[in-house]
Amino acid sequence: MDDLEIAVAEYIDWFNHRRLHGEIGLIPPAEHEDNFYRHNTAATTVAASVPSLHLTRGETECGLTPLLLPYQPAGTARWPQRATAG
Repeated sequence: MDDLEIAVAEYIDWFNHRRLHGEIGLIPPAEHEDNFYRHNTAATTVAASVPSLHLTRGETECGLTPLLLPYQPAGTARWPQRATAG
């Protein structure tokens, strides 16, 4: 490593781990991040917490996926047959 790389690494370490940030309560950013993840263990995205109103390709409201055959015109999907006990 040359001197510039060492100086940049030291600055980044100071900036993230020792600098007191006034907007987050005069604590270092790394400590703030640790506190955040300690109190928010189940961070979710909007997509995970709000069900979609749109169906994706091949998805139906009942949760079954229709079988599509090669060269099958759109809208003519065949449903899988249930096995019958016999």
